Amino acid sequence: MTVKKVDGGYALFSKTTGKKLSKTYKKKDSPELKKREKQVQFFKNDEKHKEDHGGRGIAAKRGTS
Repeated sequence: MTVKKVDGGYALFSKTTGKKLSKTYKKKDSPELKKREKQVQFFKNDEKHKEDHGGRGIAAKRGTS
């Protein structure tokens, strides 16, 4: 995950899919943004979540052909 500058502030984006994973925050080092990053990391690596979803983590973006 990376924090990128967007109109109106900063947001959290997926490195692999490019999806926006948070709302826009005013400051890059905002506590709310750091909290959201921890939440996403938790669900990305959580074993119970993977069990409930067929052994997969967060679904990857499918390519268009």
